[in-house]
Order: sequence, then C-alpha cells, then structure tokens
Amino acid sequence: MLVPHRPETVASFGMPSFSVQTFRQALLRFGLRDGGKPGREDLLIHAWTPRETVRRPSLDLAARLGAPYLVHLEDNERRLYLSFRAAAESRAHGQFGRWRRGLIDPREWRGFLAGAAGMTCIFESLERFRPAHVPGLVFWPGCEPEIFDLAATADAALRRSLGIPEGALVLFYPGNVHPANVQDVAELYRAVTLLGRRGLPVYLVRTGHPASGALAAKLERPPNFIDLGDRPASRIPELLAVSDILVQPGRPDSFNNYRLPCKLPMFLASGRPVVMPDCNLATHLRDGEHCLVTRTGSAEEIAGKVEALAADPELRRRLGRNGRAFAHANLRWEIAAKRLLRFYEETLATAGRSRPRPFDSLSERANGSPPLDASR
Repeated sequence: MLVPHRPETVASFGMPSFSVQTFRQALLRFGLRDGGKPGREDLLIHAWTPRETVRRPSLDLAARLGAPYLVHLEDNERRLYLSFRAAAESRAHGQFGRWRRGLIDPREWRGFLAGAAGMTCIFESLERFRPAHVPGLVFWPGCEPEIFDLAATADAALRRSLGIPEGALVLFYPGNVHPANVQDVAELYRAVTLLGRRGLPVYLVRTGHPASGALAAKLERPPNFIDLGDRPASRIPELLAVSDILVQPGRPDSFNNYRLPCKLPMFLASGRPVVMPDCNLATHLRDGEHCLVTRTGSAEEIAGKVEALAADPELRRRLGRNGRAFAHANLRWEIAAKRLLRFYEETLATAGRSRPRPFDSLSERANGSPPLDASR
C-alpha cells in the first residue's frame, strides 16, 4: 500500500499484513529515477481515488513501470469539489488552495478514468462516471468480524465511564464533518435537541475530526453531547457497544446518492437498530424490516424515528437481528476481497494483450473540459 505521507497511521486500524510506504519510497525502491524498468505482466496499480494526491503519483508509477492502473470511486467527486469550493468562497479567504490538494482537478479526472484499465466503485450509482470502454466492478465494503460478535445489550461499564446515566438512550455517530455533509450532521444534532425537549433522555456520542470555524458555526451543540474527538478506527467496535440506536443522517441528493458510508456496514453488523436516509444502501433494504428509512432527513423526522424505536423494544430487536443478517450475507470483507481479486486477475489477463497507455493530461486540456456541475 502506498500513501502520500505518514504510513505509520495505518496502525489506527490494527496491525497490517502488508507493507505500507510513501509514494516517494516506492519510487526509490523500484529504482525509477534511472528511467524505469520494462512492464511486468503481474503488476497492477489501483488508484484508490481520482483526487490529485493520488492521481499524479499513480500516473507516474504506471508510466515508469509500464503497468496498467485501475481507479476506485467512493464519492461524487464533482459534488465534493463544488461543496468545498463554495465553502471557501463564502469565507472569502484562501482556504480552498489548501483543500484542493485533496480534491479532484476538474480538468483532469475524467481523462484519468478514461485511461484506466478498469474502474471499481463502492456503489452502483457511481457507475455513471465510468467511461463506456472501461471495464467496471461494483463491490460493497465490509466490516471487522468482531463487530458481528457484539452483544445485543449495551456495555453498561463503558457507558458509566463516559458519564451516561442508567436508563438513557445512546446514539453513536463516528464521522468527520465537512462542507458536503455539515447540513446532514446539523439535522442530527437538532434531532437530539428536540428529543430532549420532549422528555426523552438521549445522549449522542461522537468521534471524528472536530468541526471548526464556519463549519462549527452551522452546528448547534445538543444537550448530553459527548464528543470524543479523533479515535483510532480500531476503537469503533467498543464504542458501538455503548449504543442503543444508530443514525446515519442525510437525504437523497447529489452527495448521498453516490456514496455508501463506511459506518453503515458496521451499524448493521452491530445488531443495533439503524435509521438511514432513503438512498444508497437503503435502496437494498426493506423499511421496517432491516432499518427505518427517513425521506427528508429533517431533524423532526429523525426524532420521530428514534421515538418510535424507544417506544418499541420488539421493533428494535427485529431491526437489529435482520440488519445483522443482511450485513453477514453481504457486507463482509472476504466477499469484497474475492470479487476484487477476480477483477484484478481479469484485468491483468486483458491488459497484457491490450495495455492502455497512461492518460496524458495535456490532451484533455487541449480538447477542453466539460462544464463543472455536481451531476456530471
């Protein structure tokens, strides 16, 4: 695995069974400064995003090694680019210059996809961005095996250590806040406030990068809010164990329709009842059987779903049981790994006969770029 910097951060997920290096280390390791080596039939590069921090070094490696590359999509990258740009413009300062290094270059990313030997994506809606001549694979993410083994009842000792009183209802939300999802998270916060006003003792436990500046100003901190800040991903299972209900906020739109939040497999596998918007993974689930679905994502709607679950223990048990069964059948890493391995083998077999050349970004600039909008 190659990363832009700080390879040691892989330890936040546990001990890896593979090596992790920076892009620079990989170039030195393969001796590429002396003009590179001939192409190898067993070598494949998988760029895990078309964003600039990965696109440029991936093209460099592909060209110098004579290897085909794949591109992976997990988001509507145009929508993210526009959201971050709009957020920066609204603040009238240079923040976007720093942000854009971690976003696509709108002049280049389409050509990057067009030059790929294949494209993978996390959800089928992202297939609309795949060029017709590029083979594709959709595979869902999984979750760690220990999450399937969580007890159905909350971890009372850990709840006490967090200051949560007995009898309280706990929601847990792991995730960062950024310009594309800040409104969704704001509705979740407001829902917790509404529930408190209605007399339901609800605590919200959150992990992830803290919001700051203009983003923080859009979030009204609810009562009984426990913000644990950044925690290693390996700690998520134990924090899921304190929860009673799990909520993925949001609504169908050009951001949420094109993603599969990595927390959803964990939510379902945990055996807790899950509330989620009527998009992405919910389109494969049955409302009232695997989860409860929100249509608008408003605070009032989220609060109503949580109230319904609080009042009906049997509904909570049924949703948790059925959600876990769905996750076990569809959202395990070994399922994703087997599908991806087959795609790698097929790509290597076909690329050896007709290997696409790495995309030349100058050609796209010469031909012009399409208008930038969130849907294209």
